[in-house]
Amino acid sequence: MRRYLLMLPCLLTIACAQHPLPDGPLTVELTAQATANSRLGLVIRTPAGKLAIQLTAQGASASGPGASASGPRTGWPAGPQTLRLTRLANRVELSDAAGELLCWPGALPGEGTLSIEKGSPPVEVGEAQPLEPPFAGDDFQRAEEDLGGWRAQRGRWHVAQYRDPLVARFKLPAQANWLAGQATDGVALALTGEPFWRDLAVSLDLRATKGLAGVVFGASERGYGLLRLNESRLELLRVTAAGEQRLAAAPVTLAGNAWVRLTVQSSGDLVRAAVDDQFALSARVSGLSSGQVGAWTSGSADFDNLAVRDATFCEDDFAASLPGRWQAVGEWRVSRGTASATATRQAATLTAPGLLLDDGEVTASIASLRGEAGVAMRDATTTWQLLTDGATWRLLRGGSVLASGKQPGRGAPQLQLRRRGALLQAAVNGQVQGVDATATAGLRGGAVVTRGSAAVDRLLVLATPRVVPTTLLRTAFDRDEVPGKGKSEVWKVLGDLLRPEGERWTLRHDDAERGPHLAGRPRGNEPIRVWCDAPPGDVGLQVSLLSFDRDATLDLLSGGGEGYALRLTAGQARLLRRGQEVARLSLTDPPARARLTRDSAWVVGEVDGQRLVWRDPEPLSSGRPGLRLSGGEVRLNEFEVFAENAVGSTFGVIDTAWREAGNWVWNSGMACIAWSYWITADARQQPALLWRREPLPRDLTVDFHVSESTDGYEEDQAGHDHIHYAYHDLSIVLDGDGRAADSGYRVLIGADGGRGIKLLRQGQVVAQNPRFRITMGGHCNEPRTIHTVLTRRGARLSLRLNGELLLDWSDPAPLAGGGCLALGAAGCRANFSDFVALAPAAGDGS
Repeated sequence: MRRYLLMLPCLLTIACAQHPLPDGPLTVELTAQATANSRLGLVIRTPAGKLAIQLTAQGASASGPGASASGPRTGWPAGPQTLRLTRLANRVELSDAAGELLCWPGALPGEGTLSIEKGSPPVEVGEAQPLEPPFAGDDFQRAEEDLGGWRAQRGRWHVAQYRDPLVARFKLPAQANWLAGQATDGVALALTGEPFWRDLAVSLDLRATKGLAGVVFGASERGYGLLRLNESRLELLRVTAAGEQRLAAAPVTLAGNAWVRLTVQSSGDLVRAAVDDQFALSARVSGLSSGQVGAWTSGSADFDNLAVRDATFCEDDFAASLPGRWQAVGEWRVSRGTASATATRQAATLTAPGLLLDDGEVTASIASLRGEAGVAMRDATTTWQLLTDGATWRLLRGGSVLASGKQPGRGAPQLQLRRRGALLQAAVNGQVQGVDATATAGLRGGAVVTRGSAAVDRLLVLATPRVVPTTLLRTAFDRDEVPGKGKSEVWKVLGDLLRPEGERWTLRHDDAERGPHLAGRPRGNEPIRVWCDAPPGDVGLQVSLLSFDRDATLDLLSGGGEGYALRLTAGQARLLRRGQEVARLSLTDPPARARLTRDSAWVVGEVDGQRLVWRDPEPLSSGRPGLRLSGGEVRLNEFEVFAENAVGSTFGVIDTAWREAGNWVWNSGMACIAWSYWITADARQQPALLWRREPLPRDLTVDFHVSESTDGYEEDQAGHDHIHYAYHDLSIVLDGDGRAADSGYRVLIGADGGRGIKLLRQGQVVAQNPRFRITMGGHCNEPRTIHTVLTRRGARLSLRLNGELLLDWSDPAPLAGGGCLALGAAGCRANFSDFVALAPAAGDGS
């Protein structure tokens, strides 16, 4: 776990001196001798303005650009006092050992100074210390007695482990670990992290086996915040020595004894909470803005997959007045849950002060409108605006219109600008209307803007975790063979993982200077290619280059050889569609890293941080990704195929994006082969379904492995030490309602005890194939593992098992159901692993 802010203050006694403050978040420690009549005056000056803070025995107050504030309690008592002054992106805080004295809501970015006003008592000022955002995680993969950076405050805590009995006998690593807590005097509490952590999102998977369980944040000597599950209710509480205070609550629907992921985001006096990544409640809370994080239970509970990240956001329903919460231009009025303004000579705006949104969103609900209003984001040089007049919308970059159209839906519009990876998306009433890929990293702020008269009833500016693409294949060329997606598969880097055309691709492990890499050298102008097999859909590829000859031409290919290409030379990059150039940029140096992605009709090329983007009015179908080289030599030390419009799960860790119906066992073991991850459906007593929680697109490709299940045990008199279970009646549900197996399309593999395949449409058999059988042999099942690929495009559904097309059927009246997907089994045990679902490319026909 990373740790930050080692405070080694350089203390200086000062009298009205100015002390430098660097740019960015920081903290300064001050020590002063107070008397009953002492008045301490602090002044911060930056290019953004001047903030004056006054502290007396009666309390604290501050006044600065656009806002004033007073403290939540009385000021300092007589005697020596140590204070901490903290400047963050969107506020300035003053605190002492007993807690917060003052929080001024506003931004003071840039380098500046701190000075002590005349008449203040002698003050020692420490050197300003930069504050890094919190970043930590824990999967508890360690020995049972090792709590790592966790400290048990109350109750008993240990790292629990699961091993298949035979795996344990051979002393192989555990298949799963988690943190287990048990209350001894009514509560079990364990903490981790640092007391100065603030503006964070903490997520933790939990499963209460007895009593209640929850996630702790803002923990200090004064108490802590607690996000707790209480039967069918999510509760936000403040816990102190005096007891529990409930701050907010929301109803939730949970399956009994199932893993749940709780997330709490805290920024200043704002708290947002989510259950299984679905927003559940928000509240304004003081005094819990900083502190440690942890786990809590009133009985016994298991915890796993801790993630702590930076989380800065501003949210408002305008139930209270505006001062300091937003930076306002123009005359804004708050009344009855709306903020309204009328623009005069310039636009009226409300801006979140100082927020960085490398990936993030600004969303506003327009309650009433006369003229034009919308939302805005900006980087160092450019502003993007999404504006509506109630009937039409416009997306602008600077003063240029990028896209426009008729507003979808009726009534008051909801507008959203969202940065997602390489793309900035504009959405109106939940529908993406325009995309731009020219925004640089470090988008600042988020604002609502009106060029007429408008009222807003909700405004949210939120930094979101960067989109992590689902990796389909990856190699750094440091091995001749790499593990395949299936548990028993091993792929050769050349010939399987990568399929070369021509024998002039060489895997090198003997180059001490360059390290492991793949070298390609064509003969003359005859190009050489290397392809990668991947599921059809919106896949992308990325390469890292060690060297690039000046006469070399390297194409990153998507959609087959005549699809889309990112063509690289030593001096330029071009985006091609079937060999025709559609975008170009100049390169000052030979390329070192390149990436080609698709997002529906949008094609994006990226070379060393520079981007080309183009929208295809007639998108091409998907095809194999790969590389094509002509001219000179190139050397690659990384190759990756990924999908940004995809969801995936290896089932190697508890994944609460799935909802269990029936009996499921996470991270179960394999007796014959020491595989380390999958999820087991134990459907011998009742059918088991594993539902993906969020709806997925109607058209998609589902790719996963399902295999037999075994148990290991101590060797008996006959020499047996494991047992194989037959597996059959395996289900894949598409477009279901999230509850009933026959609410959408359902494919049964090994139907009726292993005899064939059936496709059901809302419970009625519409297609079948008796050729594919699952049999229980003398020792194990045949086949032991099934690589399953199910694709839906429009009316057509097709199924491939272990590479063979076994079903291909078109629905004369295609379903448009609930969009929920499930995996399952009935009457048996079966193991599922390596799940990927990805959207097809926009041009993939039906």
